[in-house]
Amino acid sequence: MGFFSKLFNKNKSVDVSAEAYKLDNPIVYKSKEDNGQLQKLENMLNQKKYSQHKTQIENDILRIKSGDYGENQVRYYLTHSYMPMYILHDVYLEYDSNNKSQIDFLVITRKMIFVIECKNFSFSSSVRVGKDRQFIVKMKDNTMQSIKNPLEQNRIHIEVINKFFPEIRKICFPLVVFTNENSILDYSQAPDDIKNHIVRADNLVEYIKSVNNSFCSKEMTDFKMRETADCFLKKNQKNSFDYTAKYSVSLPTKPAPTKKQSPVRTPEQNIKQEIRCICPNCRKPVSKGFYFCKCGMQFTIYGTKLSDEYINSLINGKSVKCNTDYGIRIVYPQIEKREFQGKTFIQWKSVPTENNK
Repeated sequence: MGFFSKLFNKNKSVDVSAEAYKLDNPIVYKSKEDNGQLQKLENMLNQKKYSQHKTQIENDILRIKSGDYGENQVRYYLTHSYMPMYILHDVYLEYDSNNKSQIDFLVITRKMIFVIECKNFSFSSSVRVGKDRQFIVKMKDNTMQSIKNPLEQNRIHIEVINKFFPEIRKICFPLVVFTNENSILDYSQAPDDIKNHIVRADNLVEYIKSVNNSFCSKEMTDFKMRETADCFLKKNQKNSFDYTAKYSVSLPTKPAPTKKQSPVRTPEQNIKQEIRCICPNCRKPVSKGFYFCKCGMQFTIYGTKLSDEYINSLINGKSVKCNTDYGIRIVYPQIEKREFQGKTFIQWKSVPTENNK
């Protein structure tokens, strides 16, 4: 029983029946799904509540567009390779909480499975890989910046695949594809274990052909290629990563309104609570902390609610400062306590015209 027969638990009779099907050209077996992240971020730019995160949101939009552009470049070259292959674009594998990976492309050929990580450094003028295994990006303003080794990310992809399909690991080939066409990629000084797994997008197809030709193994049948693709699709999950979540968390949230319980009052306190002011203009009762009457009159008594002390001072005939929209005026009202429909009021008597200055 061969390698893939063990892997998929298939017998030879199935293999023979599948030989009638011949694959001549690449097949895009899985396309990338639009999760709406880009549209959400673009909508957030126009919302005032996200204004403090505008720069971060713009960077995320640029990152998504740059990544999509690079992946579309790779997809274009693969679909025009005229090679028998199955192309799976954007595969998310999650074995457990510590073993998960988002793979840009899985390319299944007759001999190898290419695990492709796309990198598009559109903001750089060159990318250099030195003897020390450092990836140095030269920015367009001539500043230099070190970046993470993308092959390490690809190694994680292989490890996660190994969790699901241990016997496939030997034919998995990690490959980092640089898609920024206008940048210089210099890896002439890089160690062989790095140099052999880096390629520019426009050389991708030829490189895949050369790796296939140099790899000594039995070719997969078309049926086995399709079965391998199906196995990955069955393990593929929807990626729950959300670019917008970090902004929602950082936004200040309004606390849920709490119902205030009314304090239990004595009969004497209830009488004091019912005491109201009478508007000096229209003589209707007004009972708010900052007094505003429907007739348009606005006034306050030292900016506070009527307390017991103020009630006593008003009853004793002390002067009160009143505010209006047209300035401040001092009136000398004659005040008296009056009962009306079972409620007690502070009565403001009319003010002579000559005093309204």
